[in-house]
Amino acid sequence: MDRSILISVLISAFLLQLSQIAFAQKKFVEGKIITNNNDTISGFISINPAFTNKYQIAFSKTSSGESAKNYYPDQLSKFTVDNKEYLSLPVNYNGKDNLYFIRRISFGYYNLYEGFKNNGEKIFFLQTKSDQIIYLEEELKKEWINQYFSDCTFKPSHVYYDEVSLKNLVSKYSQCKQPETFIHQKEKYKPTITIGFRVGLNTSLMEFTNKINPYSGDSFNHKWSVHGGLVFNIEINRFLQFEADLLYSQSKGDLTDSVTFDFTRTDVNIPILLRYVFRNDSRIEPYINAGLDFRILLEEQFQYTSSEGEIDFDPAKGVTGLLFGAGTFIKISNKFKILFDFRYSFSEYLSHSRPFDKYSLKNQVYTLSTGILF
Repeated sequence: MDRSILISVLISAFLLQLSQIAFAQKKFVEGKIITNNNDTISGFISINPAFTNKYQIAFSKTSSGESAKNYYPDQLSKFTVDNKEYLSLPVNYNGKDNLYFIRRISFGYYNLYEGFKNNGEKIFFLQTKSDQIIYLEEELKKEWINQYFSDCTFKPSHVYYDEVSLKNLVSKYSQCKQPETFIHQKEKYKPTITIGFRVGLNTSLMEFTNKINPYSGDSFNHKWSVHGGLVFNIEINRFLQFEADLLYSQSKGDLTDSVTFDFTRTDVNIPILLRYVFRNDSRIEPYINAGLDFRILLEEQFQYTSSEGEIDFDPAKGVTGLLFGAGTFIKISNKFKILFDFRYSFSEYLSHSRPFDKYSLKNQVYTLSTGILF
């Protein structure tokens, strides 16, 4: 056998095996495809965005995805998967008319459709009264709002590139254009859960006092330390969010004067807070938040020596404080947001190390963070 033919056969076999492995790694769920001849075939369809998008779907007779086959919009009239129906329709996308798989999500004076890019990002299409289906490009939002929604009494405001906001826009416009036949129903906002991580710097302002003698006390130098960990965020509605973090965090302080003080505390830090987001028609969304700051001791180094001698301070293993903050989200895509924020928290560590004495270490922590949600 010619060497070049052998190499070609081996490469083809390798690529075939690779494609089968790739299909096997996708999640296939029960669905149906309807051919152009109106034949219905039951099986399993991949819900991986790369294989369930406007260009193609992957269909298999088995849930494992074995012998999966790609189908394209010119081969099917529609398909259903995960209780959603996608139609093969002619769409004007990026200046070209082609058939794409899209899902109708709103009826009215205009019809609204949803599709996906290969990377899983949602995109939306509008069917006009002339039955032309237009791609609503996010970057050109102001232009298509002015073109298709400006000839009515209501003024579109705070329109976001997501399903709920666009469905409400189409509903309001339909109510305006066809008030005698259309009953507007406000879309219920579906809470969404995102996760991510944050890292940043801490600095602490500490004050150590004897609670029996409140006039005795010392404040200590700021020292920088670090924090980082996981973020769990729930969008309750368009403006309110709930966040809980699981962080590794340190607090440090020292002083060398009439006393010697050196303190380092390492905690599992669990801030739980409520956030208000100032939504606007841009990628930058400022916010404020407030909540509780829980700290669980992991490790501690404490040294305090005064004219009375060295003090044995044994602070609580866990402490609860108050937390306030502000920051901003910067939207990178429909799936990713970068955050930058500042937080202030106050807590007090108590100890009963000596008879009749009660020592207190007040700790004010200032944090600067950056992170990402997805």
